[in-house]
Amino acid sequence: HGVLGGVQAGYLDHVWKGDAIFTQEQKAWAADLNYHVPVELEFLISEAPLKMGDGVAETTLTVKWHMPPKTEGGEAPKPRTCSWPARFVNENGRWLYAGERWIAAEGPGVLVLHPARYEVAAKSVADVMPEVAPHVQSLFGFEPGSPFATRVQQVKIYPSMKHLQASIYLSYTDGLGGWNEPGEAIKIICGRSAPPGHFRGLLAHEYGHNATFELGPNSSKVAWWALEGVAELAGEKYSAGSRDRVKKAVREWARKDNLIEWPRLADFRGEAVQHYGQVYTQGHHMIVYITERFGDEPRTRWLALMANGEPIESAATQALGVPFSQIDAEWRADLKAQVEAL
Repeated sequence: HGVLGGVQAGYLDHVWKGDAIFTQEQKAWAADLNYHVPVELEFLISEAPLKMGDGVAETTLTVKWHMPPKTEGGEAPKPRTCSWPARFVNENGRWLYAGERWIAAEGPGVLVLHPARYEVAAKSVADVMPEVAPHVQSLFGFEPGSPFATRVQQVKIYPSMKHLQASIYLSYTDGLGGWNEPGEAIKIICGRSAPPGHFRGLLAHEYGHNATFELGPNSSKVAWWALEGVAELAGEKYSAGSRDRVKKAVREWARKDNLIEWPRLADFRGEAVQHYGQVYTQGHHMIVYITERFGDEPRTRWLALMANGEPIESAATQALGVPFSQIDAEWRADLKAQVEAL
């Protein structure tokens, strides 16, 4: 009744609060009810016998749901179904939902939670994260002994995109390979035997998001293009030729006058979702431009000011010495010159 009524507390009352990261993920899942409430929803427990332990029960949980049309008069999405092995914890005589049943693998500075039969992929993540993390920490100016650099990073492996989407919130349908929000685990999708090379760019991107969340309490409100742009910068080291591909794509948009104004790429829940490619690629290009022109530390200071509530224009003036509108104008002029020189 909590979910169907759009009542976050009604749902969260049935969620186990013994794991801070899982609790934050569930709060974010429930917060989407402010925007999207399913018209139909079922939580189904497997008829197979529960696996019982000391105050813990495990079984297969199946969720079936149907969301309303995204726009008035629009076509309703198809009903969706997803199942996974789930845990329930008995607390004061009440059985509370405790999330997926995970298997744990560890590496230096990382805890990998994965489904059964994903041991090879989990080991790849555990082996790669100690290599990726220092690169991202250095990019953002975090010292090796800082709280961020010494915190154990949790990574959760999901076996399918549908499962990962359902873990984010019920209305989420965009394609993705990874996810990270403040206080949550890094979530990724992969095959059972994915090699280490599969993870370097993905983990660097998502850990880059994690680094921005350290910059201030309003980090998730920073323009979406800037957040994705700097995360793409964090991951480009592990993707050969990615910067050249970005430059080529953005020059072509400039040539065709298809660059999009930054405010239209700022809101994750607004128009920006219609311009997914520009959010990432145009955002990446601008972050590279700012980094090459001003340096890593001023760029990170600019992001930090915005993460603490400063508007983009004045944050740029304080951190970069130039208002963002001027940087944008000069960026566009530079692109125009490049196009004319081709």
